Amino acid sequence: MPNVVENVVQFRAGRIVPSCGQASLSDRGAVMRKSRLFSVSLILIVLLPAIVRGQSSNFSKAKSPSTVLNQVAELTASDGEQYFRVGWSVCISGNTIGVGATGAFAGSNDEAYVFVSDTNGWQDATQTAVLSLVDPSGQELGQSIACTESTIVLGTPAPGTFQVDAQDFVYTSSPSGWIDETPTAVLNFPSRYGQALGYSVAIDPTSSLIFGGANAAVAIYEEPSGGWKNSNGDPTWTLWPGGSAGAVESVAESNETLVVGSPYPSSVSVYVKKGHNLRLQALLSASDGANLDYFGDSVAISGDTIVVGAPEHNNGVGAVYIFVKPSTGWANMTQTAELTSSDAIPNGQFGTSVAINGKLAIAGAPGSIDNPVQGAAYAYVEPAGGWINMSETYKLLPSDAQSQDMFGNSISISGNTAVVGAPLHPVRGNVDEGAAYVFVPQ
Repeated sequence: MPNVVENVVQFRAGRIVPSCGQASLSDRGAVMRKSRLFSVSLILIVLLPAIVRGQSSNFSKAKSPSTVLNQVAELTASDGEQYFRVGWSVCISGNTIGVGATGAFAGSNDEAYVFVSDTNGWQDATQTAVLSLVDPSGQELGQSIACTESTIVLGTPAPGTFQVDAQDFVYTSSPSGWIDETPTAVLNFPSRYGQALGYSVAIDPTSSLIFGGANAAVAIYEEPSGGWKNSNGDPTWTLWPGGSAGAVESVAESNETLVVGSPYPSSVSVYVKKGHNLRLQALLSASDGANLDYFGDSVAISGDTIVVGAPEHNNGVGAVYIFVKPSTGWANMTQTAELTSSDAIPNGQFGTSVAINGKLAIAGAPGSIDNPVQGAAYAYVEPAGGWINMSETYKLLPSDAQSQDMFGNSISISGNTAVVGAPLHPVRGNVDEGAAYVFVPQ
């Protein structure tokens, strides 16, 4: 039986590689809030000092953040059709990008896609593999995604009941690389909890841990000595942050610090590793926050800096908050700085997704721009004197942007490369087929 603890969880040492940007918006109209209430998601982002395990050296060190990122590739599914929603979630690790699709929400597919760069970089990248289920069941496979170069985890937000386990799915590459495949392992959140699982997922390759989000809980899975194929599926540990019902929506980890977002009600908890335990160290809040801002809907951490999204702040305009660790360690605090967008609009939902690597932070606003719900991503470079209240340093937009794209719904960074999802972008005339875009310094 897995260990169940509250506010303390045993945790192996190790760092976590960049993983998925979570998706909290559905498409137009009534489903815009489908995944916000009573859900859990995970975003794990880490800053490594040199090379992530298995990562090629050309991705090991980011260029100066003063160098603007530019689009070099648009990634689409070879079997894409209308309503696939490719790009609902994205992850990048070294030369591997994973792209989740939630077409199952419309009854169209249960798949995710893998893209691998070659010696020429991402500009010539094409789809390498399709990840699918043995028995597609409309679980919205790809609501969340996390990856290393050899392991991908896909989350499904289909709720568990007291009779049926909720599940996430693990895929591992073959010795020769990624190929079309079905899951290597299935991770369960036991039916006795009656919890949803899969609004977000994350991987810690150094300590062989996978994190899965469930209502009010973080399920932690340890890879068996024989690999994921030998997993019995149940969590090794379960963390219940404060025991709040339906609250946890995001987590991030770096330098033995775990950040857990609880957007309903709005709060963010910081756990610090002490020995083999994670213990609650601090609560973060926004000085101008309100209960329904969804503060903590997205979080990211790099070194001693935490980024928190609040996409419903100020009637859906949204806001992003920076927290810098005090010299005496993490403690209850309000933000160090607040990030905003220069062209903010109501329901732009700035802060739906966030990512950070060193001095560069990026935030997505899938409902922004004058074209309805075209979406944008905003890049911020930390000033020489440290983070201050500021608007974007520059903006990321796709070369073929259209209204209703929801560009910025998901974001992930690895080294000097960012990937941004636009799950409602039309492709080959297919409505809401979706795409992901790759940006690098040039």
